[in-house]
Amino acid sequence: MSTELTVQARLPARRGQAPTIGAILARANGDGGLSIASHDVAIRRPLADLVEATITAACKSTHSARAYRRAIGEFIALLGKEHFDGAPLVERLEHGKHKETVFDYHETPAGALLLVGAALLDKFARSNAQGAHAVKTFLSVAYRDSVLTQSQAAAMGLRPYQKKTQRRDAPVGRRLSVMEVQFLRAAVDAEAVKGKRDLAILDLALFAGLRRQEVAELRLSDFRQDSGRWVLVFSGKGDKTRRVAVHKVLYASLTDWLAAYGHALGDDAPAFARVRKGGAIIQHAVSSQAVSDLVAAYGHKAGLSSLTGDGRLTPHDARRTFARRLHDCGASLAAIQRLLGHADVKTTILYVGLDEVDAQDAVDLLTY
Repeated sequence: MSTELTVQARLPARRGQAPTIGAILARANGDGGLSIASHDVAIRRPLADLVEATITAACKSTHSARAYRRAIGEFIALLGKEHFDGAPLVERLEHGKHKETVFDYHETPAGALLLVGAALLDKFARSNAQGAHAVKTFLSVAYRDSVLTQSQAAAMGLRPYQKKTQRRDAPVGRRLSVMEVQFLRAAVDAEAVKGKRDLAILDLALFAGLRRQEVAELRLSDFRQDSGRWVLVFSGKGDKTRRVAVHKVLYASLTDWLAAYGHALGDDAPAFARVRKGGAIIQHAVSSQAVSDLVAAYGHKAGLSSLTGDGRLTPHDARRTFARRLHDCGASLAAIQRLLGHADVKTTILYVGLDEVDAQDAVDLLTY
């Protein structure tokens, strides 16, 4: 089949001439990497149909659909400006009493997207960061539907569009029982310097709900006194500021560790330093991997889990245990969400481990 696919589907004029899709193919794929026969139908498809396919696949509300159409329209307008000397691939219109911006794609075929490259996508993202996600989704749909070439997709870091699966609302991960927590803490040699440090690390997850990275990056200056008690104020995941009161058990384990460490709460120093086998302390902060490894080691030593693999105990298991125990002791989901630093309470529900049985049993607690 000839690369000139005739003029059945033309693009707007470029310097007085209407380039055929075949001309675009030759320009965009001079390396011969595209099988024209396999893409014939896809590139003749109206561009407007590809936009609507994106809306159908990715948008759940009229608001997001409106935002997607606007972003994609702006991107196609930029494509026309950059590659067709300003010849409009799309026309901007105003619609309705609120003058909503809509776009008319004329008879532009999807083959126009064969001129899209990483440079154009980057240029659009710099001028319209909010719309970049919508455009990337649009281009992923185009790749899925055999419009974009593999080399184009690779250059822009695109994969064929796949609809996100529904998020599972069932409880995830492991939560320790009260007895298991006791076994875990008892597995630590609290007389050794390393043991003093490790117990304080475990307690930060069990009594404050910190992530492993947050434990590794914690500084003693993050501890402050407020109305006669110590509180932990730090910037966690997503740069969210969290404030957690220091539990008495955590305070006791921190005090033992700091006595060996030679520091005090409030000092400008890493909260946890490395400890050699002989008990010598190295003035370098522990790593997040070290936090994971010691939790797994004590979980195995306590007989709660394997030492390696999927069955090993993790810092997040301790964090989920913190969430569940708070709930069992009467804390509200809103309070637990705030302590954990979750943006969405649905995540907190998964951590706590609430299920249908919990919801049904809650009715029995109701009194007036």
